[in-house]
Amino acid sequence: MMDAWLPVLASMGTDLFRLLLKIFLIILPLFIVLEYVQRRGMLDWLGGKLGRFLGFLHFKKNSIFPLLAGLCFGISYGAGVLLDEARQGRLEGKQTFLVATYLGICHAVFEDTLLFVVIGASGLLLVIPRLVAASLVVYLLGFLPDRFYAKIGG
Repeated sequence: MMDAWLPVLASMGTDLFRLLLKIFLIILPLFIVLEYVQRRGMLDWLGGKLGRFLGFLHFKKNSIFPLLAGLCFGISYGAGVLLDEARQGRLEGKQTFLVATYLGICHAVFEDTLLFVVIGASGLLLVIPRLVAASLVVYLLGFLPDRFYAKIGG
């Protein structure tokens, strides 16, 4: 009975190893590039280029770095940057809320997309709906009166 399962288990093990290798080959270079981008200040440059669009979404200049960090590096890193910026007093309650909301809907754009593309998903179908949904929600939330944000920690 067990002899019938050996080829199946061997095939599963081989496929799992190949998938893990693909994930490793995507994540490692991605983190190296992202670390380089961060150290060279390229996120600030990108924030400058996206400033007009991000301003349309009610983001102020000081909220661009935590937003881009979360989009590029993922929710954990982005949340860490966001909390640090808020604790240092560089972000007001409204900006903290808007960035957290955007990242809750759309984070780790590069990493997640590459991982799913490896297993056959369409990159555009993964990225565009997330970006559109997050942008729409944050745009609408930006119209809430400031007293709303004061109640949630502003």
